[in-house]
Amino acid sequence: MKPADAAKAITQGTRRKIGRDRKAILATAHFGAELVAQSAPVDRGAVKGSAHVEDGETVRIVFDAPHTGIVELGSRPHVPPLGPLIAWVKRHRAAFGIAGKGTARNKATGRFEASAEVVGIARAIQAKIAREGTKPTYFIRRSIPAITDQLKRELVRAAA
Repeated sequence: MKPADAAKAITQGTRRKIGRDRKAILATAHFGAELVAQSAPVDRGAVKGSAHVEDGETVRIVFDAPHTGIVELGSRPHVPPLGPLIAWVKRHRAAFGIAGKGTARNKATGRFEASAEVVGIARAIQAKIAREGTKPTYFIRRSIPAITDQLKRELVRAAA
């Protein structure tokens, strides 16, 4: 075999290996995105629904929901707005033992508003977050070992 032919064969072999490895990495990224999305805490599903794989110069698992980092790592103490907390308590009212829809009719306006019970629970949650922040869930961090194991299996399969 001539040196030029050997160099060409090595280059082609290297390109094929890189292509196989990239497919293994991409398959693992899709596996990882699904795995992490399944373990994401769900309120309205924004974090779970934002999971996807970006295949560019590098392959990345991405969560586009703006609050993903806060769900993963928690937050420092702060005073959150009351409105979203009221909406959250209404969605989870059964967990708090609230019967009905968590609303009451305002006698002055005739409009339905959050019940005093819902507002009270939301204010208590607001005070707790102001004192302690929110706890991390580490749903992404806990998925990394399984993703790493899957990548190893995919690379072994690609090399075979």
